[in-house]
Amino acid sequence: MKIIISNINYDEFRSWISLLFSLFSLLIAFYTILINRKHLDVTIEDEYSIIKEVYRDDDAFLSHAPTYTVPNGYIGMVIYIKVVNPSPNNIAFFDLSIIDKDTNQLVQQIVKGNLHISKNNPAFSYAGFNRTNCIRLNLLDSNYGMFEANSFKRIELVAIVPETSKEITVSFKIAKSTILKNKNATLRAHFKSYSHNFFINPNSNCSNISILGVNTNTNIDNQSD
Repeated sequence: MKIIISNINYDEFRSWISLLFSLFSLLIAFYTILINRKHLDVTIEDEYSIIKEVYRDDDAFLSHAPTYTVPNGYIGMVIYIKVVNPSPNNIAFFDLSIIDKDTNQLVQQIVKGNLHISKNNPAFSYAGFNRTNCIRLNLLDSNYGMFEANSFKRIELVAIVPETSKEITVSFKIAKSTILKNKNATLRAHFKSYSHNFFINPNSNCSNISILGVNTNTNIDNQSD
Protein backbone atom coordinates (compact mmCIF):
# COMPACT_ATOMS: atom_id res chain seq x y z
CA MET A 1 0.00 0.00 0.00
CA LYS A 2 2.81 2.39 0.87
CA ILE A 3 4.39 1.71 -2.52
CA ILE A 4 1.11 2.51 -4.38
CA ILE A 5 0.60 5.76 -2.49
CA SER A 6 4.14 6.82 -3.04
CA ASN A 7 3.71 6.38 -6.79
CA ILE A 8 0.62 8.65 -7.05
CA ASN A 9 1.18 11.81 -9.06
CA TYR A 10 -0.38 14.32 -6.72
CA ASP A 11 -0.21 17.17 -9.24
CA GLU A 12 -2.22 15.12 -11.74
CA PHE A 13 -4.69 14.18 -9.01
CA ARG A 14 -5.24 17.83 -8.09
CA SER A 15 -5.75 18.66 -11.77
CA TRP A 16 -8.50 16.06 -12.10
CA ILE A 17 -10.22 17.33 -8.94
CA SER A 18 -10.06 20.88 -10.25
CA LEU A 19 -11.52 19.77 -13.59
CA LEU A 20 -14.39 17.95 -11.86
CA PHE A 21 -15.24 21.03 -9.79
CA SER A 22 -15.19 23.16 -12.94
CA LEU A 23 -17.56 20.78 -14.73
CA PHE A 24 -19.86 20.72 -11.71
CA SER A 25 -19.93 24.53 -11.61
CA LEU A 26 -20.70 24.63 -15.33
CA LEU A 27 -23.63 22.25 -14.88
CA ILE A 28 -25.01 24.40 -12.07
CA ALA A 29 -24.71 27.49 -14.26
CA PHE A 30 -26.57 25.80 -17.15
CA TYR A 31 -29.28 24.59 -14.77
CA THR A 32 -29.71 28.10 -13.33
CA ILE A 33 -30.05 29.56 -16.82
CA LEU A 34 -32.56 26.88 -17.74
CA ILE A 35 -34.90 27.40 -14.79
CA ASN A 36 -34.68 31.21 -15.00
CA ARG A 37 -35.25 31.57 -18.73
CA LYS A 38 -38.26 33.52 -19.96
CA HIS A 39 -40.67 30.94 -21.30
CA LEU A 40 -44.44 30.88 -21.74
CA ASP A 41 -46.94 28.15 -22.58
CA VAL A 42 -49.47 30.00 -24.76
CA THR A 43 -52.75 28.65 -26.11
CA ILE A 44 -54.96 30.79 -28.35
CA GLU A 45 -57.98 28.55 -28.75
CA ASP A 46 -59.27 27.63 -32.19
CA GLU A 47 -62.90 28.21 -31.21
CA TYR A 48 -64.56 31.51 -30.41
CA SER A 49 -68.00 32.73 -29.33
CA ILE A 50 -70.35 35.18 -31.02
CA ILE A 51 -71.86 37.93 -28.85
CA LYS A 52 -74.11 40.97 -29.21
CA GLU A 53 -73.89 42.61 -25.76
CA VAL A 54 -71.29 43.32 -23.09
CA TYR A 55 -72.13 44.06 -19.43
CA ARG A 56 -69.54 45.82 -17.30
CA ASP A 57 -70.39 44.12 -13.99
CA ASP A 58 -72.94 42.09 -12.00
CA ASP A 59 -75.28 45.06 -11.52
CA ALA A 60 -75.47 45.76 -15.24
CA PHE A 61 -76.04 42.10 -16.00
CA LEU A 62 -78.76 41.60 -13.36
CA SER A 63 -80.59 44.74 -14.45
CA HIS A 64 -80.20 43.79 -18.13
CA ALA A 65 -78.51 47.09 -18.96
CA PRO A 66 -75.84 46.38 -21.59
CA THR A 67 -72.82 48.65 -21.32
CA TYR A 68 -71.91 48.00 -24.94
CA THR A 69 -73.99 46.69 -27.84
CA VAL A 70 -72.34 45.45 -31.02
CA PRO A 71 -73.40 47.87 -33.81
CA ASN A 72 -75.06 46.79 -37.04
CA GLY A 73 -72.58 45.69 -39.65
CA TYR A 74 -70.22 44.17 -37.09
CA ILE A 75 -69.71 40.80 -35.42
CA GLY A 76 -68.88 40.54 -31.73
CA MET A 77 -66.36 37.78 -31.00
CA VAL A 78 -64.87 36.43 -27.78
CA ILE A 79 -61.45 34.91 -28.36
CA TYR A 80 -59.95 32.73 -25.61
CA ILE A 81 -56.28 32.96 -24.66
CA LYS A 82 -54.57 30.89 -21.94
CA VAL A 83 -51.04 31.61 -20.75
CA VAL A 84 -48.90 29.70 -18.26
CA ASN A 85 -45.72 31.39 -17.02
CA PRO A 86 -43.68 28.62 -15.33
CA SER A 87 -40.61 30.81 -14.88
CA PRO A 88 -39.69 32.65 -11.65
CA ASN A 89 -39.80 35.97 -13.53
CA ASN A 90 -42.65 38.28 -14.43
CA ILE A 91 -42.93 38.61 -18.23
CA ALA A 92 -44.46 41.71 -19.79
CA PHE A 93 -46.65 41.50 -22.89
CA PHE A 94 -47.52 44.35 -25.25
CA ASP A 95 -48.85 45.24 -28.70
CA LEU A 96 -51.84 42.90 -28.32
CA SER A 97 -53.67 43.55 -31.56
CA ILE A 98 -56.31 42.19 -33.92
CA ILE A 99 -55.69 42.78 -37.62
CA ASP A 100 -58.14 42.43 -40.50
CA LYS A 101 -56.16 40.34 -43.00
CA ASP A 102 -58.08 41.77 -45.98
CA THR A 103 -57.51 45.46 -45.18
CA ASN A 104 -54.50 45.21 -42.84
CA GLN A 105 -56.41 47.53 -40.47
CA LEU A 106 -56.73 47.25 -36.70
CA VAL A 107 -59.94 45.69 -35.41
CA GLN A 108 -61.54 47.23 -32.32
CA GLN A 109 -61.15 45.30 -29.08
CA ILE A 110 -63.02 45.85 -25.81
CA VAL A 111 -60.91 46.38 -22.68
CA LYS A 112 -61.86 47.67 -19.23
CA GLY A 113 -61.33 51.27 -20.28
CA ASN A 114 -64.03 50.99 -22.96
CA LEU A 115 -66.52 49.99 -20.25
CA HIS A 116 -65.35 52.69 -17.80
CA ILE A 117 -63.91 50.11 -15.43
CA SER A 118 -60.89 51.26 -13.45
CA LYS A 119 -57.62 49.38 -13.87
CA ASN A 120 -57.04 46.47 -11.50
CA ASN A 121 -60.76 46.37 -10.67
CA PRO A 122 -61.40 42.68 -9.83
CA ALA A 123 -65.07 42.80 -10.90
CA PHE A 124 -66.04 40.41 -13.69
CA SER A 125 -67.80 41.54 -16.84
CA TYR A 126 -70.18 39.51 -18.99
CA ALA A 127 -70.94 39.10 -22.68
CA GLY A 128 -73.66 37.27 -24.55
CA PHE A 129 -75.89 36.90 -27.56
CA ASN A 130 -78.80 37.58 -25.25
CA ARG A 131 -79.24 37.77 -21.48
CA THR A 132 -79.99 34.08 -21.07
CA ASN A 133 -76.79 33.04 -22.85
CA CYS A 134 -73.84 34.84 -21.29
CA ILE A 135 -70.24 34.12 -20.41
CA ARG A 136 -68.03 35.72 -17.80
CA LEU A 137 -65.15 37.80 -19.09
CA ASN A 138 -61.60 38.26 -17.82
CA LEU A 139 -61.07 41.59 -19.57
CA LEU A 140 -57.66 43.20 -19.85
CA ASP A 141 -56.92 46.68 -18.54
CA SER A 142 -55.31 47.53 -21.87
CA ASN A 143 -53.50 45.87 -24.77
CA TYR A 144 -50.42 45.44 -22.61
CA GLY A 145 -49.79 43.97 -19.19
CA MET A 146 -47.89 41.38 -17.19
CA PHE A 147 -47.82 37.62 -16.90
CA GLU A 148 -46.90 37.07 -13.27
CA ALA A 149 -44.18 34.58 -12.31
CA ASN A 150 -45.34 30.99 -11.76
CA SER A 151 -48.90 31.85 -12.77
CA PHE A 152 -51.78 30.99 -15.09
CA LYS A 153 -53.72 33.74 -16.85
CA ARG A 154 -56.91 33.36 -18.88
CA ILE A 155 -58.02 36.17 -21.18
CA GLU A 156 -61.34 36.62 -22.93
CA LEU A 157 -60.50 38.99 -25.77
CA VAL A 158 -63.56 40.78 -27.17
CA ALA A 159 -63.22 41.80 -30.82
CA ILE A 160 -65.66 43.91 -32.83
CA VAL A 161 -65.11 42.70 -36.37
CA PRO A 162 -66.67 44.17 -39.54
CA GLU A 163 -69.04 41.73 -41.23
CA THR A 164 -67.04 42.17 -44.42
CA SER A 165 -63.95 40.62 -42.79
CA LYS A 166 -63.05 37.12 -43.91
CA GLU A 167 -59.98 36.50 -41.75
CA ILE A 168 -58.33 38.14 -38.75
CA THR A 169 -55.02 37.70 -36.92
CA VAL A 170 -54.64 38.01 -33.15
CA SER A 171 -51.10 38.64 -31.96
CA PHE A 172 -49.02 39.95 -29.07
CA LYS A 173 -45.35 40.31 -28.16
CA ILE A 174 -43.47 39.60 -24.94
CA ALA A 175 -40.42 41.24 -23.40
CA LYS A 176 -37.95 38.76 -24.79
CA SER A 177 -35.63 40.04 -27.49
CA THR A 178 -34.75 37.98 -30.54
CA ILE A 179 -32.05 38.16 -33.17
CA LEU A 180 -34.40 37.52 -36.07
CA LYS A 181 -36.81 40.26 -37.04
CA ASN A 182 -40.55 39.61 -36.90
CA LYS A 183 -41.55 40.09 -40.53
CA ASN A 184 -45.15 40.94 -39.59
CA ALA A 185 -44.20 43.73 -37.16
CA THR A 186 -43.65 47.36 -38.09
CA LEU A 187 -42.70 48.47 -34.58
CA ARG A 188 -40.66 46.64 -31.93
CA ALA A 189 -39.90 43.89 -34.42
CA HIS A 190 -37.11 42.16 -32.48
CA PHE A 191 -39.32 40.63 -29.79
CA LYS A 192 -40.81 37.19 -29.50
CA SER A 193 -44.43 37.14 -30.62
CA TYR A 194 -47.43 34.82 -30.65
CA SER A 195 -50.18 34.93 -33.27
CA HIS A 196 -53.26 33.04 -34.37
CA ASN A 197 -55.40 33.33 -37.52
CA PHE A 198 -59.18 32.94 -37.63
CA PHE A 199 -61.64 32.61 -40.49
CA ILE A 200 -64.82 34.62 -39.92
CA ASN A 201 -68.28 33.14 -40.47
CA PRO A 202 -70.65 36.10 -41.07
CA ASN A 203 -73.59 33.97 -42.31
CA SER A 204 -74.28 32.03 -39.14
CA ASN A 205 -77.82 31.72 -37.81
CA CYS A 206 -76.49 31.57 -34.25
CA SER A 207 -79.12 32.37 -31.62
CA ASN A 208 -76.99 31.93 -28.50
CA ILE A 209 -73.43 31.61 -27.29
CA SER A 210 -72.01 29.04 -29.61
CA ILE A 211 -68.75 28.11 -31.24
CA LEU A 212 -68.48 29.26 -34.82
CA GLY A 213 -64.81 29.85 -35.44
CA VAL A 214 -62.50 27.73 -37.53
CA ASN A 215 -58.86 28.73 -37.37
CA THR A 216 -56.22 28.55 -40.04
CA ASN A 217 -53.12 28.20 -37.87
CA THR A 218 -51.25 29.32 -34.80
CA ASN A 219 -47.83 30.91 -35.10
CA ILE A 220 -45.12 31.46 -32.54
CA ASP A 221 -42.69 33.80 -34.22
CA ASN A 222 -39.07 33.71 -33.15
CA GLN A 223 -39.89 30.61 -31.14
CA SER A 224 -36.49 29.49 -29.95
CA ASP A 225 -35.96 30.06 -26.23
